Amino acid sequence: MASPAFAVTFIGQNQPTVVQAVQGQTTTLNWTYKNTGSPGEIRESGSVPTITFYAPAGTTFPDQSTVPTSYSSDGTSYAANDLKLSGCTVGGGGTTLTCTGGSASGSASSGWPTNDLFRFSPQVTVSPTATPGTYSAAAVMQYTDHATGEAYEIKDGTLDVNVVAKVESEAPKVNAANTIPPGGTGDVGATVENTWSAAETGNVTLYLTAPANSTFTSNQVWGTDIVGGVQSAGSSPVFTNCTLSNGNKNMTCNGNITIPAAANGQISAVKFTTPVAVAASAAENTLYSDGVFNMTNSTGTNNTIKGGLTTLQYRTPVIAAVPMISEQVGAAAAGMIGVAGLAAGGTFLYRRRNRNQTA
Repeated sequence: MASPAFAVTFIGQNQPTVVQAVQGQTTTLNWTYKNTGSPGEIRESGSVPTITFYAPAGTTFPDQSTVPTSYSSDGTSYAANDLKLSGCTVGGGGTTLTCTGGSASGSASSGWPTNDLFRFSPQVTVSPTATPGTYSAAAVMQYTDHATGEAYEIKDGTLDVNVVAKVESEAPKVNAANTIPPGGTGDVGATVENTWSAAETGNVTLYLTAPANSTFTSNQVWGTDIVGGVQSAGSSPVFTNCTLSNGNKNMTCNGNITIPAAANGQISAVKFTTPVAVAASAAENTLYSDGVFNMTNSTGTNNTIKGGLTTLQYRTPVIAAVPMISEQVGAAAAGMIGVAGLAAGGTFLYRRRNRNQTA
């Protein structure tokens, strides 16, 4: 970290290097500095430099004992160098990171050629609530010249970050209510959409409650991909070996899901479904919409599934009425009505269709 500089005031030039970082994620920032003077060196003893990094707004430093370093002669491609930053300590509640420099190979010194750029790359964690925008904070190097004992300081270095909103899937939305007759089975579920041009993935947990007058019939949840607004022909199990409880009224599932990237200017999604059995006593022509589909946010800082709460629902059909001859009409009369009843304005009674009756 030297230039002729360490015999005179340091000669160098800061190279702002903006790194894009997503809310809630941990990423690497870069302090890049160019030696615009004569070749310099860092001695292993007697002139060991200290670098203090300051966290940009909306970020903090996680614990890290070392910071990677690299160099470039053209400012385009960077390679590892012999310089090391070690003994790093976090202070100020994560707002500062202080490290000591030296030779990684154990040699007496580490050179810094004229016009070469050195890069120091600490990690920061972006707050999930950080306001999107570009922020800079200082990077300061203090150095004591090994020959003269004179202290020097670089204080125009910067760490630069562009905080962007987290790119994640939409919160779950309830599926349209399927019609399921009392005593029958059918699917309930929810859909998770993705409006971004990158697939969203992560490990999540589902907490499901069947709607009134129904219970789950399987310990699996299926998924059907919808890519660019076009639904695929089939579905496959996404959550398997779910845990059923409370007489199959509740189900808990855990697994990794991927929501396809939006395509052709249309959203993509995964439609999740699982079957329920509807009680024979369920009322006809009724919407049961009190089920629960509760999905957690994906775990880890780099996953991108947004959780949320929605409902599970189904509808029972109208049970059609069918004509029934009055019990007071005898067999002969019944035959007569059968032939001429309509023409004569015959009288009919009606009864509810038997659920097993097909005509």
